[in-house]
Amino acid sequence: MKSVISVNIEVKDLWPTGQDHEHQRRALDKIDECEIGEFVGFGGGAGDMEFEYEVDAKAATVAARVIKDIVAREFPGKQFSVELVSEDRNKSLGVSK
Repeated sequence: MKSVISVNIEVKDLWPTGQDHEHQRRALDKIDECEIGEFVGFGGGAGDMEFEYEVDAKAATVAARVIKDIVAREFPGKQFSVELVSEDRNKSLGVSK
């Protein structure tokens, strides 16, 4: 069974800046190096940027903590959330800020 980890990061303006995208790229590279799951996709606008990873449900809590730590390092001072959702994407399993 798989779970999805959804990350939402607040940005200063309506759209993410080039610097925001650079921080996101570094965070995604570091997450990929950990081999904790499969990158699903990313987006941005309306004052935030987001990305998602699909992970094994049995390791989802640990994967969410790893992602949270990486995002905190790559986006110092930014508000963000890391949400773990079930495979059907209708049931939230937890939120971390």
